[in-house]
Amino acid sequence: MIMKKRNLLALGLLLMISATQAQLKETIGKADFSDWDGITKVKNKVAVVGNNKTISFTYENCNRVYFPNIGRNYFGDASDWTPYAGVIFEVFLKNESVNEISAVFKVDSLDYDEQNPVSTANVRLVGKGWHSVFIPWEMFDIDAGQKWGTLFAVKHFLLTVSSDANSSYQIRNVYVTRGETVALESLVRGKSSDAGTVVRYEVQVGNTTGQKQGVKLRIETEGWESMKAVIEPSSMVLAPGERRTCVLSVDVPSKLPTGIREKQILKAIANGNGSSAATLTFTTAVSVPFPNSMFTAEGWQEIREKAKKYDWAKESYDKYVSQADRWHPRGYEKPTVKESTSLLGKPVLSEGQSRDILNCAIAYQLTSDEKYAEKCLHYLRPLIDKETGYPATLVGGSNSFVGEGKFWQATGRAYDLICNSNALTKEDREGFEYTFRLFATRTIQGNTRGAISNWNVAELTAALYCALNLQDWHLIDQLLNNSTGIYKHLEHGIMNDGWWYECAVGYNTWVATEFSEIALALQPWGINF
Repeated sequence: MIMKKRNLLALGLLLMISATQAQLKETIGKADFSDWDGITKVKNKVAVVGNNKTISFTYENCNRVYFPNIGRNYFGDASDWTPYAGVIFEVFLKNESVNEISAVFKVDSLDYDEQNPVSTANVRLVGKGWHSVFIPWEMFDIDAGQKWGTLFAVKHFLLTVSSDANSSYQIRNVYVTRGETVALESLVRGKSSDAGTVVRYEVQVGNTTGQKQGVKLRIETEGWESMKAVIEPSSMVLAPGERRTCVLSVDVPSKLPTGIREKQILKAIANGNGSSAATLTFTTAVSVPFPNSMFTAEGWQEIREKAKKYDWAKESYDKYVSQADRWHPRGYEKPTVKESTSLLGKPVLSEGQSRDILNCAIAYQLTSDEKYAEKCLHYLRPLIDKETGYPATLVGGSNSFVGEGKFWQATGRAYDLICNSNALTKEDREGFEYTFRLFATRTIQGNTRGAISNWNVAELTAALYCALNLQDWHLIDQLLNNSTGIYKHLEHGIMNDGWWYECAVGYNTWVATEFSEIALALQPWGINF
C-alpha cells in the first residue's frame, strides 16, 4: 500500500521530467535479440540476417499512463519514444555494396484511427565493414502535426537491409537515442526576470555513445543580442553514458523594457564531430508585471475609475462583487491514505465552479479586498497538493479535455488576478508554478495527434494562460507555434468567410471569444495576435 502511494505521488513529477531523467539511450528489445522476430542466428549479441529479410520487435507489458479519463484515448500497450531523437544501430557488410535500409515503426492497431499507423524512413548506405547508422525522426514519413503523438505510442519496430552485393549482413546495438553522439537536456528552457538581473538554467550534457568523449559547448550568436549568455563549464570529458550538469547564465541588462525576449542557442560538439552536434534553445524574457492576462494594472485602474463615474460600469462592478460574496466553494475533503492510492484520473475540483472562481478573482481586482483572494486560494489549494492534487490525479476539474480547457482557463486567469495578493505564500507560488508547468507540458504532449477542433482550442488556450503565469516563453512558443498549436488552429480552423469550420453557432462564438481573449493576454508582450 505504501509503495503504491509513493509511486502515485511521484507520477506527475516523472511525467514532467522524463525529458531529463530517462536513459540517454534505450535498447530496442534485448541486446541479444532473443525477443526479436525474423532472427535465427546470434553470436555475442551480433545477429546475422539474410539480405532483404525483415526483422522486427514488438513492445509488450509497458503498463503506460497516457491521459487518464479526459477523453484522449490511447488503447495500445506501447512504448514512449518522444524523449529520443531517433534510432541508431550498427551494420556489417562483407562486400563493398550499395545498400537500402528501411526502418519502420508502427502503433498498435487499436490506435490506427488516431495515430499515423505506419511510419517509414529509407536511407542509403555505401561501403563495407561496420557502419553506424543514425536515423532521426525527421526522416520518417509522418506529418509534423502527428509525429509526437505517434512517437508517444510505438508498438512495433521493423528493419530491412537490401544489398546489391551481400547475401546477408550483421547487426548489433539497436537503440533509440537522445542524440547521435551527445545530448543536451533541460527541464526548464524559458524564464523571465526583472531587467538588471541574471537568469540561470541548469543544462545536462550526456554522452550517448559507448566511448569516452571530449565535449565542447558554445553559444551561437547573431551579433544583435542585448543579453549576454555564458555556459559553465564550456568543455568536459564524459565517460560512456555519463551526464554532467552545466549552468547557462543570462545577464538581462537594466535598459531593456518589459516583455522583451531573446533566444539563447546552445550547441555541443563531441570529439570534434560537428555533423552530430546537439542544439538546445532557451528563451529569456524581461518580466511583465501581474496582472496581465485580462488587463494590466493600469487597465484595471481604468475600470475602477469607470465604476465611479458611470452607472452602467457601477452595475457590473456590483454584480461581480455580489456574485463573489454569494459564492460558497464546495468543501474539499482530503482523501485518506487508502483512497489516495487510486486517485489517478479523478478530478480534484469541479469545472462547474470555473465561472465562480474567475468572478471571485475579478472581484479581488475591483476591490483589492484580500478576502476574495483568500476565498480563491481556499478553493484552489487542493489542486496543487502533490499527494492528492493534479500532480497525483492528472485531472483538474473535468473528465474530458474540453472540460479541462474550461477549468484551467478560469484557474490560470484567476491566478493571474490574485498573484500579487499577500495571501499567497511561498509554498503556494511554488505549488502553482509546478502544477501549471505539469498541465502545460501534458497539454503540449496531448495536442500532437493532428486534430483541429474547438476542444483542442479550449485546452491550448488554458495551457497558454498557465504558461503565461510562468512567463516561460519556451512553453508559450510551443503552444502558439507547434504544428497543431494555436496559430495553426487560427489558420486552418477559420474559413474564408470568417466562420469556424465546425459550423455550429456555439462553437463559432466560443472559439472567437477564446481567440479574442488570447489577443488581450499577448498584448503586454508586444504581440498583435
